[in-house]
Amino acid sequence: MLVDKLTTRPAWSPATFQDPSFDSILASFFDPNSRYLKNVPTTTFSHSDSQGSEKDPMQWSLPTEQEIKRLVQGEHPMSGGIAPTLSDVLTQLREMRPKQGIEQKVREVVSRNCHVVGDEGYLRWKS
Repeated sequence: MLVDKLTTRPAWSPATFQDPSFDSILASFFDPNSRYLKNVPTTTFSHSDSQGSEKDPMQWSLPTEQEIKRLVQGEHPMSGGIAPTLSDVLTQLREMRPKQGIEQKVREVVSRNCHVVGDEGYLRWKS
């Protein structure tokens, strides 16, 4: 027989859910001196990669409204020397952050905050 089935109720300790007090649970599992926490490894996070250069914590997020504004106004390091079109901004952001939802976010921000100038469709940020 591979499994020995018990015909009686198992002897749980504590016997009921109400038996342990809140303080005993805190002391057992959340106190820094608890036997459960004494040998737990710690994790540290670095803000630089293995070569020592700083990581951008926002590299995997959608662009912020401020970042889109800087691209439109030509203040962003990735922006060009002339006023961009919506297509230019989308292309730049897709290259910087290949992430779903960028197009929807940029279109929404541009529709609220930009004027389209001329037949070419250059963007100008509203003041």
